[in-house]
Amino acid sequence: MTRDKLSGSQLKINASIVIVTKDRKDQLRRALGSAIQQDGPIEVMVLDDGSSDGTVEMVRTEFPRVMLYETKISLGCIAQRNRAASLCSSEIIISIDDDAEFSTPKVVEQTLRAFSHPRIVAIAIPYIEPHKSNQKLQIAPSEDAIWITDSFRGTAYAMRRDVFLKVGGYRDKLVHQGEEMGFMHPAVKSRSDCPAWKWGYDCAS
Repeated sequence: MTRDKLSGSQLKINASIVIVTKDRKDQLRRALGSAIQQDGPIEVMVLDDGSSDGTVEMVRTEFPRVMLYETKISLGCIAQRNRAASLCSSEIIISIDDDAEFSTPKVVEQTLRAFSHPRIVAIAIPYIEPHKSNQKLQIAPSEDAIWITDSFRGTAYAMRRDVFLKVGGYRDKLVHQGEEMGFMHPAVKSRSDCPAWKWGYDCAS
């Protein structure tokens, strides 16, 4: 259980927003600001991968309701994302990079509605990388349908937690990037009702 937008009445959480970070304190601050503004009952988790720039202290001081997990020794981004899956309390994991932001305060709520379709395993989520530009990335062609895609960017996505755990998570030997591509096929195959071409969906921003 958690509180709506991390405050207010107790509600059953619908999603766990996970951010893995290391030595990006200022960028993480913006990412967390975006995460806690999302509509609906959510929990927000930060997994610190051995930061030495005051990241842990910043999260504790400025975002006291955010769930913080820290490791003194760096395990790598991918290993931390695997770890997050075992720590989440909800059926849906939403991951966003520590240097990205959600495109709108309603994007998580919209994403969760799309999971009402039982054949959806993962959803590519619109996002912004403010350190590069304010362009919205990974946006569906239109809002009037669920759009099929054959891949997603690890920058921002949502996934069914049971599927993620069933296939054993990502290959943590990759350490930092490229985990999405090797994960798609086994994730889809784990669901007999979800053919490979039904892998992921982009949602409206």
